[in-house]
Amino acid sequence: MPWPGILLICVGVLVAGFFFAVFDTTVAGIAGGRMHNIGLMQERQLGCIAGMVIAVVGVIVLVASNRHH
Repeated sequence: MPWPGILLICVGVLVAGFFFAVFDTTVAGIAGGRMHNIGLMQERQLGCIAGMVIAVVGVIVLVASNRHH
């Protein structure tokens, strides 16, 4: 069954999408302005990378499971 691969791809895309589109890297700055927090930007980048790695592992699992059938 290819379900583990499909599940990993979906989870990876959701994780990467969350960190890319939803995760906020700005914090309140001086005089009400907003500025980017370097630590949060690094977390966002690592989250995107982790999501893409999970999706790639899902593709590998999917391809490997299809070769055995």
